[in-house]
Amino acid sequence: MIEKKNNIHTVLITGGSGGLGSKLADKISRHCKKIILLGKNKNSLFKIKKKLEEKHSSIIYKVVVIDLSKKIGVQKAVKFVKKEKGVDVLINCAGNFSVKSIMNSSYKDLINDFHINFFAPFMLSKECSKKMLKFKKGIILNIGSSSSYAAAPNTSIYSSSKHALLGMNKAFHAELGNKGIRSIFAAPGSIQTKMGKKVKNQKYSTFIEPENLADFLISLILQNENMIINEVSINRANYK
Repeated sequence: MIEKKNNIHTVLITGGSGGLGSKLADKISRHCKKIILLGKNKNSLFKIKKKLEEKHSSIIYKVVVIDLSKKIGVQKAVKFVKKEKGVDVLINCAGNFSVKSIMNSSYKDLINDFHINFFAPFMLSKECSKKMLKFKKGIILNIGSSSSYAAAPNTSIYSSSKHALLGMNKAFHAELGNKGIRSIFAAPGSIQTKMGKKVKNQKYSTFIEPENLADFLISLILQNENMIINEVSINRANYK
């Protein structure tokens, strides 16, 4: 079990009701005082909030319903962050996995996926960083993908957006890393989530379990401040 830490006040998780996002919220509840769950599915977010409150009664949970696949949604999310006193840890976990051939991909498909997979993480990271800089500390965890390093047929949009997210993490690390902001990029392979079920011709049971992955990701956030694993790939043990 990870040693409990109490120096984190507020955590913002996008994709907070997803298979991985909800696990991350549960795991990090032992180490913070307030968690903001941001996502587009209102019912799912409030169900997760209720479960978390029953399990971690001393933590404040806040639900923010926003669709990050739209420009106006990204703008609303940034506006929300501006009103917060500060975010100590930002976890960019929201994502969309489009399965389309290049020839069947439209400009709208491209824009929608880039909004949620890249534009939202970039703009939220930028806004959160403003207040992190004042305190000279903060953590941004970007959930990438094995598709950040490779590509497969019918995943051109997703792969392109995840490559962009990797580039963004490198840029934030280079520009803000010496100012107390830790940018961490985690690139897991296929996960046993709703999104993972979109992956065809592979055995779902061999995919990474969200519970185990969440434990590992939280350990990255809680690293001692004199070290950082700023980029890591998490692969499946078996490919079937």
